[in-house]
Amino acid sequence: MSTVLTTILGAALKSAWSHAWQARVNSKRQILLEELSAAKIGMLEVITKDELLSCIYQFDVAAMKGAAGYKLKLLARVLRGRIDGGTLIAEEFLSNAEMISSLRAQEIKLIATLYRFEQSHPDITDGQLRMSKVMIATCAALVPKVFETLDILNSVAVASQRTGLIIFSNFMAPGAVPDNLFQLSTTTRMGEFAALARFNTLGIEV
Repeated sequence: MSTVLTTILGAALKSAWSHAWQARVNSKRQILLEELSAAKIGMLEVITKDELLSCIYQFDVAAMKGAAGYKLKLLARVLRGRIDGGTLIAEEFLSNAEMISSLRAQEIKLIATLYRFEQSHPDITDGQLRMSKVMIATCAALVPKVFETLDILNSVAVASQRTGLIIFSNFMAPGAVPDNLFQLSTTTRMGEFAALARFNTLGIEV
């Protein structure tokens, strides 16, 4: 193949790749634009603030990598939350972006379900009783619909600790709940993240 032909084909491939990249990003960017349009910031600031541009780039990278819609929604909401709170720091957003991108579908469903049931029992002051009710409800919602067995759910719960959103402690006291029911709770970081991303209105189906 001649050098000229190779150059032409290379340029065509580069152009096609560029267009494919842009088309994919543009199709997902509407999620971000909806949040930015509702944020306490003008569009002129959007295109002039370096920190914000860096965050938007991270969103585009996640979109190009094929992140699921709920992940992109979380990213967009976190960005809006930081803007509205006046604490937009690109490095912090990158940390959240990496955490969100690492979540598997099963993990996000587990975390979302646990958080939802925790929020539904604010009146129970006894910590052990509250956790028992939360865990029984969580397991009933997820096994076998999302996790084939409780052991699989336990394994995913342990792996999900890396996010800093949940804590897996140990099995509960014998007799209080089924013997193989684990003890799991959300963390302070989850509370902050949930508020920032309006997590309880995300609409993740289980």
